[in-house]
Amino acid sequence: MVSGTFFDVFRGDVASTDTKEDGSFELPDLDAGPLSLAASTDGFSREIVSLGEQKSGAHVEGIEIALGRGGDLEGIAFDEEGFPMAGGVGMANAIEKGESQQSVLDAGGRFRLRHLSPGNY
Repeated sequence: MVSGTFFDVFRGDVASTDTKEDGSFELPDLDAGPLSLAASTDGFSREIVSLGEQKSGAHVEGIEIALGRGGDLEGIAFDEEGFPMAGGVGMANAIEKGESQQSVLDAGGRFRLRHLSPGNY
């Protein structure tokens, strides 16, 4: 576990918390229903874990989420005439995970997307 990891709970509303020094966390008073957790911290790719259907007030222990550094994607975007696209936006969408990341293109059309989770984009 990485201390300082930020957790989101995906449902109709979003609850969040930070980890304690030892990497543990608590998300009390969650409603019944399907539960997914997303963990992220600076310098690492975001990871999502599905815990399935949970009962109201359920106490779930032993959840471990390992964050990786992920991969970087960088390049140059050109317009249809072959000129660099300054000021545009470079974007990567991970459809399976419902994630996206974007970067503003610099004056030379260059972009860099950092710490992408493994998957298809």
